[in-house]
Amino acid sequence: MMCVSGLTLWAAVEVAIDNVNLTAWEVSGRTISNVVPQSLRWKIELFKKLHSKVAEFEHLRPLALEIIADLENEKDLRHFMAHAMYIASSRPGWLFHLTTFEKDGSLGSRSLRITKSEFDLAEDRLLRLGEKTVQYGEALIAESRQNSQKNGGS
Repeated sequence: MMCVSGLTLWAAVEVAIDNVNLTAWEVSGRTISNVVPQSLRWKIELFKKLHSKVAEFEHLRPLALEIIADLENEKDLRHFMAHAMYIASSRPGWLFHLTTFEKDGSLGSRSLRITKSEFDLAEDRLLRLGEKTVQYGEALIAESRQNSQKNGGS
């Protein structure tokens, strides 16, 4: 089913972001934030801060900026897949409906219709995003280990 595979891919991306954030957070001496966030929104914010303000990560910044842009581009689709209700439809594809709470306190709603081919493209983008994030994390971990060994760590 579309939602399950999409959410599984997102889970993999979020785990990769968590690993990168944790490593970067520790390397930075926990100077950017005193906590590691739980929600995707704050995970992305921590990723942005860590990878734009910490000098040790400057050479990795181009890849970090790509990852951040990809995360931002896919956030809405992820939100619908995770929180919206699937509505059966006679039209091809999937229809998702999401009830929202507006700033004025009223209820609102949003809908998203996605076709199989659109989802397939989104799935490919998520796979590439996951691969980039893992690649970034591996580079960060390797560098962290090298720096630790240079500084007499284990």
